[in-house]
Amino acid sequence: MNEDLTAILLTASGAFISIFVYILLSKITNKTIRLFQLYSWSQDVLKLFLRMFSVFLCVVIFLLFLRRALAVIELAFTVKFIELILLNLGRYFSAALIILFGAYISKKFNNQLKETNKSFNQYIHLLGSLIINTAFILTGLTVIGIDIVVFLEVYKIVLLMLGLTLALIVGIPLGIYLSNKLNKRKLKKV
Repeated sequence: MNEDLTAILLTASGAFISIFVYILLSKITNKTIRLFQLYSWSQDVLKLFLRMFSVFLCVVIFLLFLRRALAVIELAFTVKFIELILLNLGRYFSAALIILFGAYISKKFNNQLKETNKSFNQYIHLLGSLIINTAFILTGLTVIGIDIVVFLEVYKIVLLMLGLTLALIVGIPLGIYLSNKLNKRKLKKV
């Protein structure tokens, strides 16, 4: 019974310390952002990174307390599982940052496309988002350690199909236009 109470207290104290550290780091993050006079997009990136770091640190603190609580009640399997998560948490954090960075770049790309105001903008928007996000997601999966050879082959096939479709979309009207121009020149010569 005493071991169960100790484990509960360790888990609860880990949760409270994690929450306290998150609140403290949030206040420090806000003061840091106010300290630097940055562009709005730079502030967004810095704020996102500092919040991700805060969450990462809080998760590590909580998992350390949880690991200790599980060791107190002698659950060896779960202790090893938590240790495995703790050892690989840096990879997961890096992969999450890569994927979020890809989403940010995709958003910036799409905002730049909105400013051009072209009629075919929605297709380029979809295509650009697909290519950018897929590339960063595959990179993030590689960082975690997942073998992505199959995904890369499918990605290549999709890119080739999109390239072929784009070539046909551009090539056929261009060919018709050039054919009409040549026919008009021939008629003028005759």
